[in-house]
Amino acid sequence: MANPVIGSVSLGTTRTFQISNYTDKHITRSVDLTPGSLLIMQGSMQKKLEHQIPKTSKRIGARINITFRILL
Repeated sequence: MANPVIGSVSLGTTRTFQISNYTDKHITRSVDLTPGSLLIMQGSMQKKLEHQIPKTSKRIGARINITFRILL
């Protein structure tokens, strides 16, 4: 599938989800994923943009992420 739709449910401690450009690594968006958040990624996002939940040195509570996608 060229541009899959991916759904991601976040459970547990709130974390910051960051989206950046692959070429210059400039953070273009930052979103707090609170418990029960549903994040949808679609279109060319997977190919054109990098996404992450950055590492931190401070102690943070547990988080579980459930990802839904169609694999062909």
